Amino acid sequence: MTADTSDKVLGLVKQAAREYEEAEGIDLGLEFPFAPRRDGDWYFVTVVAARRPRRSFEYYERLREIEHRLQDDPVNSVNVLLVPGVAEVV
Repeated sequence: MTADTSDKVLGLVKQAAREYEEAEGIDLGLEFPFAPRRDGDWYFVTVVAARRPRRSFEYYERLREIEHRLQDDPVNSVNVLLVPGVAEVV
């Protein structure tokens, strides 16, 4: 994957997350510590919550909704799997 493609996918993910947060009136506090990894037609994007979610199942459902928005986008459809990461404990 070229750096341009990686940057584009990451930009689409960030935009979709922002739009989802605005539509739902929430702040997931997502951070994206790594470049997307490609495997076939899929991109794997590590996401880390800046703060620990109160309900893990709701957090995972919200990530899934963002994935679906990206896959269903008629202009920039992309197969993305958002992979939850763990924030470093300092």
